[in-house]
Amino acid sequence: MQSPVKISRDVADALAAHRPVVALESSVIAQGLPAPDILIAAAELLAAVGQAGAMPAMIGILDGDFRIGLDSGDIARLAEEDGVLKVSRRDIAYAVSTGQAGATTVSATMIGAAKAGIAVMATGGIGGVHRGTGHGMDISAETERAVAAAVAAAEAAGITGRAVTPYLLDRVAAATGGASIAVNRALLVANARLAAEIAVALANG
Repeated sequence: MQSPVKISRDVADALAAHRPVVALESSVIAQGLPAPDILIAAAELLAAVGQAGAMPAMIGILDGDFRIGLDSGDIARLAEEDGVLKVSRRDIAYAVSTGQAGATTVSATMIGAAKAGIAVMATGGIGGVHRGTGHGMDISAETERAVAAAVAAAEAAGITGRAVTPYLLDRVAAATGGASIAVNRALLVANARLAAEIAVALANG
């Protein structure tokens, strides 16, 4: 049986030459930002990794392939198609077997990176942080109010499961006049740049 893992030529060449490569999750693009910002943010991520001296390898699932190293057309599909799945490790087999488009979370991206032999990845954040963890931290009152209001709205609307994060992001973005989107993009780019610097350092021994 043919492996569903498909590594792009650029990424495969970089790995074969032992050049630094950074895996990037695609869920932060497909589900983490509103439509006008998605492709801009994706370009910023790829550029940040490249400018720091590494090869970017965004990971996602398309047409039954677990793709390592999405090209601009692949990224546009994840950004613009309806019904793109949010794929964690438990969803990989389903997305591949059904041929549905899927944007990978941290866990699925780590699996793809490991399959390809990529040692470094970047993300915007890791889920599982529970409500109330911000108490006592240096978070502005305005931000806390925006988040609390978004959480209350999600509960009132009966939003659950994977729909919660996109809903909260949209509500917080509206409450902050888009400032939260700019901050999220800056965080993504900074993390990608740092990951590339780490990958370069590892490649150089």
